[in-house]
Amino acid sequence: MHSMTLNTGIYFYIPVVVLTISYLSFFSAYNEKVVAFLRQPNVIDALKEKHATITSNQSLKNKINLIRSEGVETLDRLSSDVELIILLR
Repeated sequence: MHSMTLNTGIYFYIPVVVLTISYLSFFSAYNEKVVAFLRQPNVIDALKEKHATITSNQSLKNKINLIRSEGVETLDRLSSDVELIILLR
């Protein structure tokens, strides 16, 4: 638990564990949905409508295929990849 004070000098405690679990479960569920989206059969065609350059970007296609085959763990590992973030936003 972390404690905080208000301007009145009153301390109150925030249950950080509960907030952390809720935060992690939210992003876990979101990442599972992203992986499910990327596992659709014609996902490259769907992404091509939004970002036409995906067909010529082999590196990005490889990352998508990695996520499709390996799942959430790979998405987590690639979560700081700028090209992938731009594509999935």
